[in-house]
Amino acid sequence: MKNSSGAAGQQLSREIGFLARKVINDDFSREMVRREIESRFTTATRSDRERILGQVVQRCYTAIWLAMPAPRKHARTSTTRTRAAAAAKTLPVTVSLAQETFALRAARIITELVADDPGRYACETGYRSILFDAALDRLVDQTLFDDCDCDPELAHIYLKQTALILKKSAPQENAADWYRSLFLSFWNLVKWERLFPSMPEAAGMLQLNRGIAADIVMKSSGAFHLAETAGEIIEMTGMGRRDNLMLVSFIDFSLFTWLRHFGIMDYCAGSRTAAMRARLTDHGRAFLGSLQNQ
Repeated sequence: MKNSSGAAGQQLSREIGFLARKVINDDFSREMVRREIESRFTTATRSDRERILGQVVQRCYTAIWLAMPAPRKHARTSTTRTRAAAAAKTLPVTVSLAQETFALRAARIITELVADDPGRYACETGYRSILFDAALDRLVDQTLFDDCDCDPELAHIYLKQTALILKKSAPQENAADWYRSLFLSFWNLVKWERLFPSMPEAAGMLQLNRGIAADIVMKSSGAFHLAETAGEIIEMTGMGRRDNLMLVSFIDFSLFTWLRHFGIMDYCAGSRTAAMRARLTDHGRAFLGSLQNQ
C-alpha cells in the first residue's frame, strides 16, 4: 500500500513538472493549464485541480528563480537611505505585530548568525551560501518554516531575498522601527530586478508602478482572488495580458508573497494553493493607506 501511494505521488510530481515546462517553454496561459489538468486528472475534484494548478505555478517560479545567476553588488546611496528613514517614522506599526512577521524574524535570524560568526558567514562580496543553510535550520527550530508555508527551496529564496533587503536597511533596537526600515528598503531602495531576477523586466515595471498595485489591492473590501487581482495589476500597469500565467504567478510570488511576509496581507483559510484567495489585514490596510499618502 505504501509503495502504491509513493508511486502515485511520483507520477503526480512528474505530471506537475511536465506542465511547468509547458508554461515556461510554450507560454501556456492559466486557462490552457486548466484544460491540461482537466484532461489529465479526469477523476480529480475541483479543489484538487486548483491545488495542482497552484503547485504548477510554484514549480514554474522556483525553477526560473533558481536558474538565475547571482546579482552583482551595487553601491549604496546614503541620501536615499536617509530619506527612507525619515519617511519610515510616520508609518503605523506596533512592536508586537512587527515581532511576529516573517520578514522581521528572518532578518533577525540572519543578523544574529552573522554577528555571532562573521568570518564563517560573511565575505567581501556578501554572504556565504552556508549562511542560508544555517538560517533555514533556525527557521525550522522556530517553526517559522511552517509560518511561511513553503518548501525548502522557496525558504532558501526568501532568506536570500531577506539578505538583499537587509543590505539597504539597518537593524534597530525597536522592532517597529526595524520593521519600517526593512519595508522601505524592500519598497523603495532594493531594485526589484535584483530581488526577483526570474523576470527582471516585469520586476522593474512592477516596482515602477507599485503605487498602482497597492491601490488595486487596497480597493478590495474583503477576500479577493489572487489571480484576478494580479491580472488587474498586469493590465493596469501595461505589463502584459491579464491572463498571462507567468506574470500572474510572478506577482503572486513577488509582491503578494512579500506583503504577506510583512503581515500586510494573508491567504484565506484553507491551503495556500487550493484557496487562491487573500485579504488585507487590518494592519495592512492602515499601513498601505499611510504609505500611499506620503
